[in-house]
Amino acid sequence: MRTKADFIWSPDQSVNLSAYGAMMHGGSNRRDDGENRWFFLRRSFDLDQAPSHADLSLTVDGRYRLSVNGTYVGFGPARSVPQRKSVDHYDLTGHLRAGRNVLAALVYVPGTDLAWYQAMRGSWQPVFGDGGLWAFLEGVCGGESFEIASDELWKIKQADCWRQDVPREGWGQGHMEDIDGVEYPDRWCETDFDDSGWDFARRMKAEGDCDDQAIGRGRSYPFPVLTQRIPHLLEHHLESATDIVWSGAVSPLPDLPLNERLFREAPCADNIAGAVEPSALLSDRADCVLKTSGDADAAIVLAFRYHTGFPFVEIEASGGEIIEIAVSERLPGEFDGGSAGPLRHMGVHAVSNLLRYTARPGRQRIEKFEWAAIRAMQVTVRNAPEGLILRAAGSRAISYPVARSGVFTCSDPELSRLWDIGANTAHLCMHDAWEDCPGREKRQWVGDAAAAFQIASSAFGADAIELHRNFLLSLSDAQRQDGLFPMFGPGDQGENGVVIPDFSLHYIMSAATYLTYTGDLATVESIMAAVERSLDRFAAWRGPNGLLSDIPEWNFIEWANVGRDGESAVINALYAGALAAAASLAEAVERPRLRTRWLNIRDQVKDALNARLWSPERGAYADCADPVSGKKSARISQQANALMIVFDLAPRHRWDQMLDVVTDRRRVHTTAAPPIVETDQPFDPESDVVAAGTFYSTFLFDALARGGRFGTALDAMRSAYGPMLDSGTTTLWESYAPNASLCHVFSASPVHHLSANILGVRPTSAGYRSASVAISPSGLDWAKGTVPTPHGNVDVDWTLVNDTLNVWVKAPDAIVMTVQTPAGFEPIKRSQQRFVFRRLHDLQRRGQLN
Repeated sequence: MRTKADFIWSPDQSVNLSAYGAMMHGGSNRRDDGENRWFFLRRSFDLDQAPSHADLSLTVDGRYRLSVNGTYVGFGPARSVPQRKSVDHYDLTGHLRAGRNVLAALVYVPGTDLAWYQAMRGSWQPVFGDGGLWAFLEGVCGGESFEIASDELWKIKQADCWRQDVPREGWGQGHMEDIDGVEYPDRWCETDFDDSGWDFARRMKAEGDCDDQAIGRGRSYPFPVLTQRIPHLLEHHLESATDIVWSGAVSPLPDLPLNERLFREAPCADNIAGAVEPSALLSDRADCVLKTSGDADAAIVLAFRYHTGFPFVEIEASGGEIIEIAVSERLPGEFDGGSAGPLRHMGVHAVSNLLRYTARPGRQRIEKFEWAAIRAMQVTVRNAPEGLILRAAGSRAISYPVARSGVFTCSDPELSRLWDIGANTAHLCMHDAWEDCPGREKRQWVGDAAAAFQIASSAFGADAIELHRNFLLSLSDAQRQDGLFPMFGPGDQGENGVVIPDFSLHYIMSAATYLTYTGDLATVESIMAAVERSLDRFAAWRGPNGLLSDIPEWNFIEWANVGRDGESAVINALYAGALAAAASLAEAVERPRLRTRWLNIRDQVKDALNARLWSPERGAYADCADPVSGKKSARISQQANALMIVFDLAPRHRWDQMLDVVTDRRRVHTTAAPPIVETDQPFDPESDVVAAGTFYSTFLFDALARGGRFGTALDAMRSAYGPMLDSGTTTLWESYAPNASLCHVFSASPVHHLSANILGVRPTSAGYRSASVAISPSGLDWAKGTVPTPHGNVDVDWTLVNDTLNVWVKAPDAIVMTVQTPAGFEPIKRSQQRFVFRRLHDLQRRGQLN
């Protein structure tokens, strides 16, 4: 694909081939051409007639918006490491026509790492700098093929109407937009726009002299490998406001920077400034007018259904008015008991999703370039003494293309609602990568992505596969030199920055989950070398007792005050789980010696955990032990003990005692883990138990299911998520309190557990070639739903009436399905799709056991 066209860019950006060799002699591996640069690119061409087929491949260094003949077409590319640049594909058959056509791209070049963009260092970057567009259009017109490639026939102009020296929107986020509408080239995407004053683009190729050629350094070009791994993002319906939250006048604070001003301006009383007919934005019956005075500006705050999208406004202006559009994932006063008013920075690492626009005369539409999480939108108008007409305010929604093929309902409406809200949360965290949250960061954190795949598989089935395949491959591409996987990426993690070692273990276990679901051996074979390097790094940290001991870096685990010193039970249990998962991968790709080695180490870790961390006095495993003295910590946790059960490390005869201890509500307490979890609950490590948070509750639910206590897991879900659901939220929060991200994927683990335990469907072999239905009624009267698989849907419907459990199962023929007898029941009737079981009473159960 790469050889079909060249990258092109502005002729004003110099090319310096000598910078490549200079890196060996103290030269920089990172050229700086500036941050936050914007460029317009156009390619005009003629066709004799409308094409019968037209396919465009496109990518840029940064982000683009593509229009064809004045019509917006798409946004991209998907995040990737620069060494394997992601390319998007578009079917332009319906967009091209006979006569003059134009491809038009607005390109944003960050010039620095972002949560979703990884800048290049070394290789070609010092030669060319940042920026570049690659395009290849091929089609058929009148039976004849045609091609349009990125070359010197493209026109390019730097978009100086975007102010360059503006703050970033937040931690790892892109730059705020400050656009001068007067300088903006109106209709620049149209075929009849005059671009004669623009520069012709230059190919990004550098050729050296004879000496360079002689030693093999004679040429350079950027992004040598191009690839496509995920479907293009789905941009669909327009979202309209559901309510007017507040409108009025605000006291301007012009001396504050752009990322603070709007969020700190206070309401004020003013006889002139404010909004006239604000409710008009909820209908088409009139126009909303925002008017300012000499002492006050005007603002209006709108409520939306929580979604991700590109916020926009349509205005009619006299010229010179300033419009600021800010969006947030929370409404003012929604969860904190406060009153309605202007938007405020709230929560940890609050972001400033804001666009400022200086209007030209007439009617115009302004849309934010980068999508955001939207629950609230504030439109503030300045310098509008005659009034500015706000004709519309909304959002163009964007999401990853999935179908909600999974379904879950049961006799407890709260659990049914929890499943639905969890599935919605997961979808909102799916774009060009798994994201921890769409509001604060948009980062692909490794632990969050591992959790996301199980959740999304239950809700969206095979539609989640390509996104997770891309995750596994892109993190393998980004593996650090020390063998660890970056804690998030691709993005602004840095080559040797902060890293969470336990996330590498989650990555390995997630690869095994992926194989079980998909049977995709090709992907597993591609990442096996990375898995081996990672486990080699952990092996180097094993101490004389056979356990990982005092491993360096950020031992995150989750937002809880879990014991992490010395020989950590959680870290070592994860290590054992990753070793077992890696052994299953090795078996699948026919590497028996590697499988044997990893299983042997796993058994050694298991034996050492049982010998050194079991506390008979507490009836549970201690969080950690001193590697020299062997002294165990007093602190115990749900996290450590759940993992000891989930990874089959604790002897079965200890499980009941362990579960009794770690589910004793008198002793289980939330522990402070700033800045995400704040609590003033007292905690006595000698007697209390650290509660699992929203991330590790997935392991607690799994441990309870394995221990035959999924009813206790349901009680834990009701207790933890009940207050959250009672608030009216449509997304699940990062913490059980609304003080951090309000839409966080790892908090949605009940989606997976309700489908896997109440409906009971789980794969039992790679590729879902076989599966089991192991229902756990858990105090419910009925449940029904659909579990999607790569072969089609498995439908389960059961009712429990007067000790008789009737189960109906419908599965694709491609799956060998086994319906298991639920614990505490006996089978009395089986047919092809219907299964009937009768509850055993206490005497019968004891007889079964004897």
